[in-house]
Amino acid sequence: MDELNDAAFAWYNAYNSDTIPHYDARLKRLGMLQPLARFSIWQTIRKEHLRILPDEDVCRYLLSAAPVERKVAPDLTVSIRHPMSKKREHYDVAHLPNIYPKAIVLVQALVYGDREALVNVVDRMGEESTHVVIPIAFDAFSGFRLDAAVIGEEMKSQPDTIIDKAGKAACAAAFPGMTQEEIKKAKDKNTVPFNGEIDAHSHLQNVNLPGYMRRPGSEMNVPDHVHVEARPLSITEACKRLVTALGAPADGVSYYTLVSDWYPDGVPEDEFNALVQRIQAPQTTLTIIK
Repeated sequence: MDELNDAAFAWYNAYNSDTIPHYDARLKRLGMLQPLARFSIWQTIRKEHLRILPDEDVCRYLLSAAPVERKVAPDLTVSIRHPMSKKREHYDVAHLPNIYPKAIVLVQALVYGDREALVNVVDRMGEESTHVVIPIAFDAFSGFRLDAAVIGEEMKSQPDTIIDKAGKAACAAAFPGMTQEEIKKAKDKNTVPFNGEIDAHSHLQNVNLPGYMRRPGSEMNVPDHVHVEARPLSITEACKRLVTALGAPADGVSYYTLVSDWYPDGVPEDEFNALVQRIQAPQTTLTIIK
């Protein structure tokens, strides 16, 4: 293996210096004044043209790293492990457009600069924008952000996101002439928006509908496959209902005798009222004349 490497190194030097016997190894390109050996061309590189490579981990990152998806935190920050600091860095993205909590962005660490990162944001129309952000500086002892508000001296709040701005704009349209504080009080009192003048269906009142000819249909002859045969009241059941409706029979007349004579097979349900009227009607007594 060492002999093979030595031979390859010797050939490499001979080829790039154009010293291989009976072989022209000079670089020839369209537009060059004359062919030149590669070593001769490389000698034109000056110190200011050279860049010293970073350590191995950063080089590996440059060859393999790709943007990663991150979800924006409620405090409007994202985080990523940076190859330069070899630890997780946090970035404030509150100042970027189209940023809101739980928004999905693409983050990629930059190996140049002071642990900077690229943040790619996509708006609702699908338009992309890329921004360079710097890491948040923290106090190593307390863990607070160095740009945080000082207690007793100042107050800071997160800037409005696009969702906050859209909500405030909608509220301003619904409650014209009111400040945000007045709008909040109006909502707490369940005040009707738009001064109660809005009609959600007004756009449907003057609609010119197309005219259509009515098409007559044909009746369907559906056979009555289901016929429920009502069970008649038995003589005993009919007598109980007569007692409930008329009370006890008078003049020694027996309901059972009358019903048995008139309805020996039972009283149909739809004829019970007629039976009551028949019993209530005055009875005619026939006299036999000899």
